[in-house]
Amino acid sequence: MALPELFGSYVLHYRLAEGSTSEIFLAQTTGDFPRLCAIKRIRPQLAALPEFSARFREDAAHLVRLIHGNLVQILEVGATDDKPFVAMEQIDGVKLEQLLATTSESDPLPPEAALHIALDAGEAISYLD
Repeated sequence: MALPELFGSYVLHYRLAEGSTSEIFLAQTTGDFPRLCAIKRIRPQLAALPEFSARFREDAAHLVRLIHGNLVQILEVGATDDKPFVAMEQIDGVKLEQLLATTSESDPLPPEAALHIALDAGEAISYLD
C-alpha cells in the first residue's frame, strides 16, 4: 500500500502500529479544517466474516459512548469500501514502551513517574468496569 492514501474522508499518512486484526495509521481529516487523528482499520479478511463485523460494531457502539480523560476519544465508527474503521483522537507523546527502553537497572523510571502512570491506568480501568 502506497502512503499517503485517501481513505474515505481521511488521508492516511503512515502506519503507527499493526496487529493480527487491524492496522493503525496516523491520519488527517479532509476539508477546510484538517485535524490529525488515528484510524484503526480492520484487516479485509476479518471484515469479510459476518460474526467478526457484528462483534466489531457492538464493541464500537460501546466505545463511542465512553468519555474519560485517560481514554482515547472515539471520533467516528464506519466503513469505507467495506473496510470497517474507528477514527480516534491522536495522542501526541511517548509510548510507554519507548519510555521504558530509556531506563536500566542503574537508572530506573523514577517512582513518582511510575506511580503516576499506574494511577492513570488504574483510573481508566476502573471507569471501564
